[in-house]
Amino acid sequence: MKVFCQNLIINRIVFERNMKEMDNSGIELSIVPKVAQNRDENNKRVRLETEIIIGEKGKTSFWCEMNIISILSWSGETHNFDEEIIRLGIPYVMSFARVKVIELCQQAGVKPVYLPELE
Repeated sequence: MKVFCQNLIINRIVFERNMKEMDNSGIELSIVPKVAQNRDENNKRVRLETEIIIGEKGKTSFWCEMNIISILSWSGETHNFDEEIIRLGIPYVMSFARVKVIELCQQAGVKPVYLPELE
């Protein structure tokens, strides 16, 4: 069986905090960015927790840190701070997620198949 890890780049759907893809073998891949946590006292760095689920048994989560000093200029009055950090941090998170998906697939005994646009 293979897990087709397509469309890993989350855009608008990040606000639903969930993205699922089914391949033709019926294995479900879910990558769920969670709220940003552990911002430092100066709001310069933040840790994002992301959960990856493959099938019913394969599940992992990971943290990655990102520098948020460049996004502090937007208005907090019209945006949710955590959602904005997650939205802007998604490409960064996905670079970590691809590595974790490979590890998780190996643990689950399935082969990840990446489409060219993920390279």
